[in-house]
Amino acid sequence: MSVPDLLPDSTSPSLLLGTIQGSPIATEQLYRIYYPLCFAWCRQLGLQECDALDTAQMVLLRVIDRLGEFSRKKGRFRNWLWTINKNAVFDCCRQGKWEKEYPHDILDRLHAAPDESTRSTLPRIIATQVLEVLKEELTERTFRIVKATICDGRLPADVAAEFGVSVGSVYTAQCRALKKVRLALKDLEF
Repeated sequence: MSVPDLLPDSTSPSLLLGTIQGSPIATEQLYRIYYPLCFAWCRQLGLQECDALDTAQMVLLRVIDRLGEFSRKKGRFRNWLWTINKNAVFDCCRQGKWEKEYPHDILDRLHAAPDESTRSTLPRIIATQVLEVLKEELTERTFRIVKATICDGRLPADVAAEFGVSVGSVYTAQCRALKKVRLALKDLEF
């Protein structure tokens, strides 16, 4: 089973609603799940690592502040997030570093949608973050087994040998964890 297969189709309405209503748990989960995605987009657009870290944080703060403005009728959450992200990257580049530190094609990158190579890595980024959020619901050993197979892409047989369990036990742990991921995200847009 590939990572894209395990993720549902849109961002969980309950996660968004909880964040809008000021739930600290929902807000933290939204931040933990989407921060790595925003960071990856910032890097894809050409920001240096330190600027990408700051910009991704700024993006999530903007998203949390403006989440009440988001409407599914206008489009997918992922596209709305992308727009906020690229505008934040543009703002970062306008703050005096444009000519010296950034590639000349960054404007072209800002006007493009996320490329296919980034799309294929995003589900793995999101799955890793969701597993981190759900870590408290798993035993340490189960978490390590699941992380090794789902996030690191290792073969179940190799993981089973490393942990001294049967391959069937690895698949069972993986299935149970994936069920928790699906329930937690219900409709993630990837």
